[in-house]
Amino acid sequence: MKAKLIFLLVILTFCTSCSDTDDTIPQDPLEGVWYLKNVYGGIQGIDLDYDVGDVVWNFAMDQSTLRVETTFLTTGPKSIYKGLDSGKYTVGFDKQDTIRTIRIEGVRFQVLQIDQSNLVLDDGLAADGFVRRFVR
Repeated sequence: MKAKLIFLLVILTFCTSCSDTDDTIPQDPLEGVWYLKNVYGGIQGIDLDYDVGDVVWNFAMDQSTLRVETTFLTTGPKSIYKGLDSGKYTVGFDKQDTIRTIRIEGVRFQVLQIDQSNLVLDDGLAADGFVRRFVR
């Protein structure tokens, strides 16, 4: 009887010590669709707002790619300062302390802010660079 009780306690211990936690790798906060909302900077002091859907960046982190889609047809300032043209780009990353740098086709962008609904990228040019703000 004692052996059965010990056996039962051992089985219960193994069953209750198992974890239900998900061991998957956390999703990268860049993953998914981002809409260009604003571009500002440059020597001219550009400050352009975009409508959601005008310029769409879609990061696929498992493939290290970025797809850019531009939906407006204009040759004005919004077209000039939107950044990347429509197409598929290779994405890489540099991590140094808490500063994260994204490499898109070899061009570096510093991540100034990233959370669930905001992404702010700086192209890193001191005097005439641009900052791009994206939203989900």
